[in-house]
Amino acid sequence: TAWGAWAADPFKVEVALKGQDGPASLLSVSFAVPPRHHIYSGMIKITAEDGVSLTPKASPTPEQKTDTFSGETVGVFEKDFSFTYEVPKSEAAVRLRVGYQGCDESLCFLPVTRTFLLKPDGSVEEVKVKPAVVPVAKSEPGKKGWKDLAGRFAVTGRTEGYLNPKSFNRFLDVVEAGRGLEAPGSRALWIS
Repeated sequence: TAWGAWAADPFKVEVALKGQDGPASLLSVSFAVPPRHHIYSGMIKITAEDGVSLTPKASPTPEQKTDTFSGETVGVFEKDFSFTYEVPKSEAAVRLRVGYQGCDESLCFLPVTRTFLLKPDGSVEEVKVKPAVVPVAKSEPGKKGWKDLAGRFAVTGRTEGYLNPKSFNRFLDVVEAGRGLEAPGSRALWIS
């Protein structure tokens, strides 16, 4: 599978609470799927923390398709879809985790887990995760730093998407022949 580690998540997730009058609320988790994309049904995980149980009320039925990347029959959602759950009311905010993974026609995006706070007043807030800050090691005097060392490498070929073994070997042959940079608009790099 080709992983889109550098690509932004193209899928949208919206979480809403409804019906605040009784002992439980209805929780809606909706996904927006762009054209020519899909989300794997088996990769969707919706869970509440702190022992709060979610009772399924409505779940969409995925389409069964032959996966381009694995060749196996898998369940996918190619259009917008929603799940509905009953969730007991709580005096404290409840953390909800929504996990999923999807692909477009040529690459799969890394699995995503998003966290939402379900607040007692019925509002929902997404918890934004701050990226970790990793200090960059400085070069010792007299030694070359990573930027100097990286300057010794050259980009000799580009491609994107899934490459089966035969296609990958063909790509390597093109790179070795000096024609690896002829693919316009490519995003992935092969560095030698």
